[in-house]
Amino acid sequence: MPETALAALTLAKFTPLRKPNGGTRPIFAPSILRRLVGQALVQERKGDLAAAVGNQQFAIGTLAGAEFL
Repeated sequence: MPETALAALTLAKFTPLRKPNGGTRPIFAPSILRRLVGQALVQERKGDLAAAVGNQQFAIGTLAGAEFL
């Protein structure tokens, strides 16, 4: 796992949930401050991010992107 990804995950609260088949589903919940900073960065760089991912994304500047999928 990239060091930057690992560092980002350590800023979140980790809750392991037991799956019916006996496995574990990892749930990571970021702090409120981290969410706010992330949203601010996306708003500032929305055009660059949208251009980088092209038509393969459904979240940046797309109303109800998850429902679209």
